[in-house]
Amino acid sequence: MGWNTWNTFACNISKHTILSAARAIKAENLDKYGYNYVIIDDCWQADRCDPETKVLPANPDKSPGGLKKVVDEIKSLGLKARIYSSAGIMTCGHHIGSLGYEDVDAKAWSDDGFEYLKYDNCDIYPSFNKDDDRCPCTDITMCDLQGFHCSIAKILDFAAGLGQKAYPGAWNDLDMLEVGNRGLSLDESLVHFSMWAMVKSPLILGNGLTKMTNQTRAIIKNKHVIDISQDPKGSPAVRLWKKQHNDGNTQLWKIALINGTYAVAAINVSESEKKMEISMDDVFFDEYLEGEDLKDDAWNAYGLWKGVDFSKDPCKEEEVGMEQMKVGGRPFKGSLGEVTVAKHGNKLFKLTPAGSGSGSSQQRRSGRMVWIRLRENLQR
Repeated sequence: MGWNTWNTFACNISKHTILSAARAIKAENLDKYGYNYVIIDDCWQADRCDPETKVLPANPDKSPGGLKKVVDEIKSLGLKARIYSSAGIMTCGHHIGSLGYEDVDAKAWSDDGFEYLKYDNCDIYPSFNKDDDRCPCTDITMCDLQGFHCSIAKILDFAAGLGQKAYPGAWNDLDMLEVGNRGLSLDESLVHFSMWAMVKSPLILGNGLTKMTNQTRAIIKNKHVIDISQDPKGSPAVRLWKKQHNDGNTQLWKIALINGTYAVAAINVSESEKKMEISMDDVFFDEYLEGEDLKDDAWNAYGLWKGVDFSKDPCKEEEVGMEQMKVGGRPFKGSLGEVTVAKHGNKLFKLTPAGSGSGSSQQRRSGRMVWIRLRENLQR
């Protein structure tokens, strides 16, 4: 978790912009929510390497005195620093890349105090970053936001098939967050932040931290959603289904959390409000195939955006507790019922066991292998 220079400043970075953002992280108490990294993206580089050491220095106009002084100031605030490069001859911003000088660059960055690296794949071979006709990018980590469908929705379609490839220490990076940038609506911003947390993509802010609105603060400081992202179980979300409509689609996602709890996201990638049924048969289908019957258990449901006041800074208000987010007067069994989801919106729920039910974790040993074989042939 942290903040990256690119989405706000692109190549217009300097020591001032970097350190202003670092100080804003502290002033906004963002580090207390887990945003601890200041990430210097592309365009920090000088035009040429040192002819003797082959070390690539910082652009002296942008970082007088070098990057070590910048990193030292970042660390003096109790934060950490990250640097950027590309595996090709040139970076995505057409600066000098690391190809052939990986060891030299790694040692120089370590000596400067950087703790990890954002490593792009630009300029590896000519066709690698070829655009398509619909969007200005084809690779997940190269798709700067160009509207809801060409960014959030498209990236989620990429991510839907990658959940099994993610685990603690190896997360799928869906690129920086655009909450607070480029005209996303409130509903679109909630989908964006919710789903990056569900998929376990690193929560890297990309907005201008010195000019945030309370709406942006309320979204990026939602502790309950951040807890999904940082859940120690380390399981990324899976997409349970995607249903087509004449103006888009609706989707249901699920993630397993610690202590037998779950989170469920119903998202509406269409141009009109949609009603969506959240059935426990769908939510716990995978568990059923694995021999654990949870669909008839009783579950408490909490709407993780319920009660959030988007006109106020959460740091200056009493935090909305889980009990205030509780949905319904009693536990749910069999279904969460039909929920209304706004255009480009979502409903994000956390489910916790309410007690033993008729199907409480019953292990169905008989026929288990039959169900596993069936599962191998299923296509979502």
